[in-house]
Amino acid sequence: MIAAIVCWFLTTLVFFSFGDIFISLYSKVLKRKESYSFFETFLIGLCVTGTIICISSIWLPSDIKIALALGIISVSYLITVRRKDIVSKGCATIKSLSPLQIILIGSAGLLFMLFFLVPPQFPDIYYYHMQNILWNEQYHVVPGLANLEERFGFNSNLFLLCSAFGLRLLFGEFVFGINALCMAFMMIYIVRQANQRQLFLTALFITVFIPFFMEYKTHIGCSSADLLPNLLIVYLLFTLLTDQQNLRKKSILFWLIPIFCITLKVSTVFICLVSLYLLILLIKEKDYKATAFICIIALIVVAPWLVRNVIISGYLIHPYPAVDLFTFDWKLPVEYSIESKRYIESFAISYDAMYNSSDYILDMPLAVKVQKWLGERHPLDICIAGAGLISPLLMLGALFRKKGFVKDYSTLLLVWVIGLMGFLFWLVMAPAVRFGYGFITIIFSIPVYLLFKDLKNPVRILSANVLLIATIAYFGVLSVRYFLIVKEPYVSYTEILYKPQSIQTRLDKYPVKMEVFNLNNTDFYKPLDGGCYDHALPCSNNYIKNLEMRGKTLQEGFREKKN
Repeated sequence: MIAAIVCWFLTTLVFFSFGDIFISLYSKVLKRKESYSFFETFLIGLCVTGTIICISSIWLPSDIKIALALGIISVSYLITVRRKDIVSKGCATIKSLSPLQIILIGSAGLLFMLFFLVPPQFPDIYYYHMQNILWNEQYHVVPGLANLEERFGFNSNLFLLCSAFGLRLLFGEFVFGINALCMAFMMIYIVRQANQRQLFLTALFITVFIPFFMEYKTHIGCSSADLLPNLLIVYLLFTLLTDQQNLRKKSILFWLIPIFCITLKVSTVFICLVSLYLLILLIKEKDYKATAFICIIALIVVAPWLVRNVIISGYLIHPYPAVDLFTFDWKLPVEYSIESKRYIESFAISYDAMYNSSDYILDMPLAVKVQKWLGERHPLDICIAGAGLISPLLMLGALFRKKGFVKDYSTLLLVWVIGLMGFLFWLVMAPAVRFGYGFITIIFSIPVYLLFKDLKNPVRILSANVLLIATIAYFGVLSVRYFLIVKEPYVSYTEILYKPQSIQTRLDKYPVKMEVFNLNNTDFYKPLDGGCYDHALPCSNNYIKNLEMRGKTLQEGFREKKN
């Protein structure tokens, strides 16, 4: 738990500080005065910090030294520039909290912390996430790294954040605290927003967040790149439902976060249309200074990520080889990139993709695909997808019921259309709910809000506090249950009070045999019956054929050996 607290403290310190620095810069350059809450500043800082680490990773390894350097800058900034404001605002915020809110906030922090005190249960972590993070820790970006494991080419900025703030070199274990911290802050945000005048809104937020928790339960305590971008999209939705004018009042959220989401998971690209809409509004108002500022920052966020993509895989965006502009010798062979995309599509339809070719799944008739999907999915997934499918009918109901709908709710209507585009893309390309929860939430929640926002409380005893207590209690039961199931009985609580349960306990339970082969006097490892875990580099399940090193060291990269 000490490791968890240190991780959360350092992460919060850096994200908040750099978010505050960016907001101040934005205000001074554009002469705008926008107000942001602690959580909003934290999220802006997440985007800024992720971009800084992405840029530095082109030349430097992304390990704890980067996090400590950013931490020193953060402390210096807060002490010299913001000390009085931080103390006064912090005291005022604490005083504004009721005893119940303090208990709920403390409970939220503890229950989400439980998830990363035990080894992750999301399989991808052991197959390639840990290896990717180790490469980030030990080397700056490596040319042709995707030739070892094509999934390294996905290049999520979340892995860079986990490399820097995972504190593995300090505690000897991965401390996967970022997803859990963001979930805790989201729950705290819901607690803070709750009041009697917005009972329906509180109920709607909870209705969205409970299935989110269930869907991503095994993602909370790990480096999953599915949870965070969808959580960010859900938060943007909540902010708009609270006040449509937040699109302009809190403009940084609505152009920076969508752009950064691309660097976390490229399939969230449609949310960037919100940024584009904001940009169009600024151009119409002839605010060219703000337009130029946003375009420059967007380029700074996306360009280094694209550079890393090209260096790692040889493609501007992997696994979309249609965007093929380069002929570097380290380029991942195109057939691997194509198959990667097809495997994602087929696996989202049926788990049979693990045992059959992608063609076998993708060539099935649509009716068979639907039958397989329904037969293999958890009822929760079916309900969530169903909510997305019925949303157009709900929106039609809202259109007919509300006079002047288009004029009064134009922003929400536009965001709903953007969400529908993202949903349709998800439905066609890879209909696994964990990939598209954010878009499903948008297209379901907006019409529900419009239809029922004026609904009066039908039950007198029902209040925001009752809903919050029930939600925290439910999450608490599931969190404790998860912790007790995953925790090995022989691991003492004293050990967990210091750092997370060792991943070695999982390896002891599910041992992995390694095959070794040699290239350029360097041993390469391949697991015969499982994932690589945190094995010494290089290790992979999916080396390309005819792999060769580009030089004498791992830093020089890898390529396909030409006959």
